[in-house]
Formats: sequence, structure tokens, C-alpha cells
Amino acid sequence: MKYTIHLLLCFITSVTCSAQNKQSIFLGPGIGLDHGGLGIKAEYQPFKYVGLFGGAGYNLAGFNGNGGIIYNIMPDKKVTPVLTAMLGVNSAIIVEHEDANGPTGKKSRLQFEGFTVGGGFDIKFGKKRNQKVNVTLLVPIRDRGFWWYRNHITNTLGGTIKQDIFPVLIAAGWNYNILFRR
Repeated sequence: MKYTIHLLLCFITSVTCSAQNKQSIFLGPGIGLDHGGLGIKAEYQPFKYVGLFGGAGYNLAGFNGNGGIIYNIMPDKKVTPVLTAMLGVNSAIIVEHEDANGPTGKKSRLQFEGFTVGGGFDIKFGKKRNQKVNVTLLVPIRDRGFWWYRNHITNTLGGTIKQDIFPVLIAAGWNYNILFRR
């Protein structure tokens, strides 16, 4: 979580320090790692090819966030291919506890931070193209602590995994440019 906070602080600093004319600040809801699960994402574009973003939301294990950078490959097109890299929560484990009598009703919820990369596209719309829908495929690079804990549950404790992880995740959201500039 400390890396996410550092990225968000960098994001806020860059927003307040930049003085270019064609800046954009997109804000909107969505689902996926870049939105912190089900949440909101803010993206600051100091110039049209690069965006810095921070997302905060809720997944099944709790509140979390991510922050990173987006590279807009063809920013003047209506459909813009994008590449993204981010740091923050990209894995979670929920453990349902049992004793000799069966389930106890207690759950442990753990979140793990890591690096995530991906690619996708933005579809811009509106009179001034001041809105966009984004869809991204993301590949989380899960941290050693996640793999240790997952193996500990299955190999040492004899637990079972009810829902395994996915190697590729989908994120989608709607964003509005709050600066109304183009």
C-alpha cells in the first residue's frame, strides 16, 4: 500500500505543478485493477501521449488502490490504443476458517501489492471528445508473499482453493474530462 500512496502523491504533485495548455483530467467509475476493484479512477494527462492515474475502490477483500502510467499510442484518433503499467493491489486471498466442527463463520482477507502491465483502448465520444470508455487487458505480476501464502494454505494447512486466480484480467470504465479542453 505504501507504493500506491507514493504514486498517488506523485500524481497530485504533477497535477498541481504542470502549466501546459492541453492538459486533461479524466475522472470516472469502473471495474478492474486500475479502479481498485469496483471504484473510481482519476487520470491526469500533462500532454496527449501520457497519462498518470490513480484508482481507489473496493474488491472482495477490502478497500485498495493502484496508480500508474498510461501511454496513448495514437491520441488524436477516436479509438486510441493504450499501454499501461501500474503498481498497487493486484491479488487477494480470502480464507474461510474451519475447526473440527466445520466452518466457523470467520474470514481472513489479505491483499497483496505488485506490478501490473497491460494494453487496451479508449473510445472517445462527446461533442469535444471529452468523454471516453476504456477497456484494458491486464497481466498482474504477483508478489512472492502472495505465492507463499497461497502455497501455505494448500500444502501446509491442507486447505482448498475455491476460486483460483486468473493470469489475465479485464478492466473497463467510463471517464469524463473535467477540464472540458481538447
